Amino acid sequence: MFGAFTGASLVGIVGIARDTGYKERHKSLITGMYVTLGSRRGGAGSLLLRAAIDQARSWTGVEQVHLTVSEVAIEARRLYDKNGFREWGREPRALCWQGRCADESHMILDLREPRPTD
Repeated sequence: MFGAFTGASLVGIVGIARDTGYKERHKSLITGMYVTLGSRRGGAGSLLLRAAIDQARSWTGVEQVHLTVSEVAIEARRLYDKNGFREWGREPRALCWQGRCADESHMILDLREPRPTD
């Protein structure tokens, strides 16, 4: 887990874990990415995402970073696209709350490819 702080206040988090299965050790998964509404568009999300990707790169043999993102998280999707993630699948009605449902995109970053430039 990584955290982003403004002073002593936690304004964002992200988790990253490596798959432990013998045939899946080349993969890692980003989970729990969240930045508070007041801290979005200030760079916290980019810093958190880069920290998670750098952690994955530091693990010997890890070649892929996976994540999912809801279709309603438009800014998050933009961030992932900008950082080289590509959609490989979509789960219809993956999340449902208060009578509404949203699809989720499954995304992958291939760490063997060159890093995207800004």
